[in-house]
Amino acid sequence: MKLTKRGESVFFALLGAFIFSMLVMMIGATVAGVSYVVTHERVINESSCRYSLDVGAELCDTIWVQK
Repeated sequence: MKLTKRGESVFFALLGAFIFSMLVMMIGATVAGVSYVVTHERVINESSCRYSLDVGAELCDTIWVQK
């Protein structure tokens, strides 16, 4: 199927808008993730520690808390 010149223009405008919106979402997600990591810290949850025979060491859960 061949598009007319107007159809090609509409197609490429929609494609450009889609690519631009994907770029904006990726940048926004990256900024949100970096902001979360900068404002929070990982802390070991001492009540969850248990010894694992498979690993041969003590395993503890971590939680993220705001600084």
